Amino acid sequence: MTSPRNTASGTAPAYIDPHLAMLARVSGRTLLWIFLLSVAATIVPFNPRSLDWGTNLSNRIVEALSFAFVGIAFLRFACFLVPSPDPIEEPEQAIQLAVQRDSAIRLCRLGIYALLLLSIWQGVMFMQSLNGIDQERTALASQLSQHITQTEQSIRQAPADQVAREWQQLKAEQPQARSQGISGPEQQRQALLKAFDDEQKQFRQNMTKEANQKLFSVVITTVRRLAFCLLFILGFQALSRRLY
Repeated sequence: MTSPRNTASGTAPAYIDPHLAMLARVSGRTLLWIFLLSVAATIVPFNPRSLDWGTNLSNRIVEALSFAFVGIAFLRFACFLVPSPDPIEEPEQAIQLAVQRDSAIRLCRLGIYALLLLSIWQGVMFMQSLNGIDQERTALASQLSQHITQTEQSIRQAPADQVAREWQQLKAEQPQARSQGISGPEQQRQALLKAFDDEQKQFRQNMTKEANQKLFSVVITTVRRLAFCLLFILGFQALSRRLY
């Protein structure tokens, strides 16, 4: 059995195969390369001003973060699979092990800084998404207002025979209009205006509902990314602690 003193000092147990450290380092580097290649494939074509580009890149980073985290964890784990050499008797081995441990810690800190920048970027993209939703809603509202004005003016200025044709078409499309007892041209004109007004009210409700759904989707997606960033920041912070 391994003595408590050896365990506390960080010395690896004698029965651990020395090839395990090599396998852990190879696995860690492979996972890091997978993460980097996955992110690099999304960066091209480079277009940081595009909201869609930023959204796709953020999603790719969050989805591939587990590769980077596990890879760095393997590198940290590999450092503790190697027995700590005596710095006096084996100075080169001691320096090499110290460099490996410091490199793994630096990777953890680099991950923390990168995720902090990613979190700030999520706030910027969130504001851009809100502006985009507001601009789209404003543009639709302006088009709708112009359409309403033109249509109402056309109905008010339409001759009686055209109003009668439009009324017959409305009754064919909406059976409930047949039971209103409307016969005269002016009554038909007012009924057409009322039907058009009801249609526009329904369209406005649908437009508001769609905008709220887009806003809810943006909020949920942003919160999800920030939650993942926070969890991985805490994980990298735990991995970066010096245990020797």
